[in-house]
Amino acid sequence: SAAAAEDEIPAPAPRYRRYNDSAAPDNTGAAEDYRQATRDARGYVKKLSRKTERAWSKEASSHRAAETEHRTEKRAAVWNIAACLLLLFGTAAGMILLERPTISAEENRMLATMPAFTPEGWLDGSYTNGVSEYYNDTVPYRSVFKSWTQKLRTLLGIQGLVIHGSVAAPAAAPEETTAETTVTTLQTEPGIEVTTTRATTAVTEDAPEEEPVQGAEMSGGILISNKRGIMLFGGWESMGENYANILNRFQADLPDVKMYNMVIPTNCSFYTPPEYQNLITSEKANIDYINNHLEGVIPVDAYSALEKHKDEPIFMRTDHHWSSLGSFYAAEKFSAAARVPFAPMSDYDRHAKEGYVGTLYTFSNDIILKNNPEEFFWYVPHAQFKTTYYNRSYGNPHEGSLFMDIENTMPVSWYMVYIAGDDHIVHVETETKNNRRLAVIKDSYGNALIPWLTSSFEEIYVIDMRYFDLNAVRFMKEHNITDVLFTMNSFSANSANADAIEKIRVQ
Repeated sequence: SAAAAEDEIPAPAPRYRRYNDSAAPDNTGAAEDYRQATRDARGYVKKLSRKTERAWSKEASSHRAAETEHRTEKRAAVWNIAACLLLLFGTAAGMILLERPTISAEENRMLATMPAFTPEGWLDGSYTNGVSEYYNDTVPYRSVFKSWTQKLRTLLGIQGLVIHGSVAAPAAAPEETTAETTVTTLQTEPGIEVTTTRATTAVTEDAPEEEPVQGAEMSGGILISNKRGIMLFGGWESMGENYANILNRFQADLPDVKMYNMVIPTNCSFYTPPEYQNLITSEKANIDYINNHLEGVIPVDAYSALEKHKDEPIFMRTDHHWSSLGSFYAAEKFSAAARVPFAPMSDYDRHAKEGYVGTLYTFSNDIILKNNPEEFFWYVPHAQFKTTYYNRSYGNPHEGSLFMDIENTMPVSWYMVYIAGDDHIVHVETETKNNRRLAVIKDSYGNALIPWLTSSFEEIYVIDMRYFDLNAVRFMKEHNITDVLFTMNSFSANSANADAIEKIRVQ
């Protein structure tokens, strides 16, 4: 302040001559002293003014800077509030006005729909839950946002071996319950929509705590390794024994029919890195356990047939299914066990499409799989045959192609090229005359086998145990079936799908 500045500048000492009372006054000297004192006072005042001015200027500058900073902060706060409000109301407007998707190509399913209002639904909460699910499941541009999320994860350094989903180490078989879950599966063939009912197993035992795997992210039981998705198998011996006992009862009901069991291993048996083997149950041990409990049913060793060719593309990298090549080696093994003719691969034409990204990307949403599509290929036999499709009750017959046209089908559904999916009964009449009529009871893995058997049996009936409304034993007798092949992947054999086989036996 000015007072402080004044304290810092010492006042000049007055310069007066000493006054001698005895001497005569010297007016000239007094005047000079007065003028000098005046000059000194003026200099002092100027110096004090400059110092005070500098102090005041510094204080004013500090005050102006504080005011400027305050105005800047206030302006930034206003802009922040405006941006937040714009984002909030813009997002709300987008959620209301933008078109909501109805299907998910990546997930191969129909998205949730707005539920119809009913008083009962309102009271029990199902209506509000349905509304919440609808808005959560049909966010505009959901595919774009999901893709951005995965790209961000990659940019953050989440690379290499990645595990999607919780994986518990194999343990003793738990108590289990089963429940049916309805899933609508998207298909792009005009006018065709398949609704599947899938049985799921709920484990009621508390899983042991596991140390997290170093370098892997636990986020659906899928390991991503070397641009390949791997589903981690965890079947129990009790599940395998249940499957074997069901087949034994089928054989007891049809003692004159030759029955074969071919449980197909998945890619985890051949491509799981050694450091992750502790996360899976041995599929080979599980399959051997099943075969050791069969009574009269002939086991077919698809495992060894595939293991010999594991360096070939016998499984899809981005899909949970095997490839047409893998099914060829298994079909060859089955034909040898059944002692029927088998056409070489040279009797087939190879077809292929690029850009395939299958169900393992759907399950994991891993950007590595999306960015590394693969070739999808299948083989069409030279042999002549007739294919007839029926509904689940063996009604509404219509002739069609054994191979679905997938030219305008989304890549995730290309595996449907074989017999157009699962939810129907298929009858194939071939030019082979050996009085052998085969019934194939299968899951989706069995679809890829059918083309390879068109030169091996006179007739083939294809039944998916999940979509068959008749009594299977009676059906076999009515159609003079000579051979039955139970074929499915190890996950199916160790799940409620086995109980679906029992259901069609007794219903």
